Amino acid sequence: ERAYTISGVQGNSLRITVKHNPEGLFTSWLFAQKNESLPINVMQPQGFFTLHPSSSPVLCFSESTGIIPFLAFAKEMKNSLSKRRMHIQY
Repeated sequence: ERAYTISGVQGNSLRITVKHNPEGLFTSWLFAQKNESLPINVMQPQGFFTLHPSSSPVLCFSESTGIIPFLAFAKEMKNSLSKRRMHIQY
């Protein structure tokens, strides 16, 4: 299990949100660095998880850090001035 997810896109850069697991080696090391712009090499995201333009309402189901992509979708909808309705069941 990996407690991180893509939480936003800005140009060619991705914003990653990481949940600190006190028992995890990687997240303990990462949070000890206390550097917001620490470069980390990661592999490409796998699968397809996109919100296609439409006027129909969006219903999202999530738990834990899985909510982060839906929050990014909501922010993008707001930025695009979409009239589309979204409900997130957390």
